[in-house]
Amino acid sequence: SEQNPEIIAVGSQDNGGSARNEDGSWRNTNGGDASTQLIDPADQDLRYSHYNPEPEIIITRDGWRSTESVVPENGLTSAWVIPMVLDPNDNATIIAGYHALYKSTNSGREWSKISPDFTTKGDYWTALQSLAVAPSNSDYIYTARSREFYYSNDGGQNWQNTSINIDITDIAVNPENPLELFISCGQYDANRKVLKSTDGGATWSAMTTEGLPNVPVSSIVYQRESSEILYVATLL
Repeated sequence: SEQNPEIIAVGSQDNGGSARNEDGSWRNTNGGDASTQLIDPADQDLRYSHYNPEPEIIITRDGWRSTESVVPENGLTSAWVIPMVLDPNDNATIIAGYHALYKSTNSGREWSKISPDFTTKGDYWTALQSLAVAPSNSDYIYTARSREFYYSNDGGQNWQNTSINIDITDIAVNPENPLELFISCGQYDANRKVLKSTDGGATWSAMTTEGLPNVPVSSIVYQRESSEILYVATLL
């Protein structure tokens, strides 16, 4: 929680979602294979969890005293870890990825589709796997599945894509520059662990791999208020 660092949300396989309370105690929030967890930056009682294998987004508006389940439309299938983000410039806006991107501007109460069908609806294996919105400009939206990167610079009205011969696992955007972004690579390739784009995803170049083991990289984070300080997580 950005309001209170004592409040933490955690997702785990088989054991569902968990929440750390202000007093340091923990509680279960939902069952299944919980993955993506979000806490509204302006309202710590408004939180989001995910239930797998169903593409279910679970929302609480009162700190897990009560919950509701929302899905943008029937028949959707998500990746095992659903890509789901809050707009960094509008905390009431949430975007989630399935075969296409869906957006809610009222904290999950209503949804609209903001992209074409990137993959086949209902196909788990080709569902979108990563998603990011530029902190400095919400019109820049980036999403990807393995080896396909999609980008929009007008809030999802128009989309372009770039085919990349890597397994894309995560996306990070420079908080000050919506055109500068990074993707992590989930494969055993000593020369390609992180790729960088300075033109909003149209072209990519490999960053140095010095100091990184030759194992898949599963996620990447750009440290706010820094000059290109990046953190990556590996599978081993």
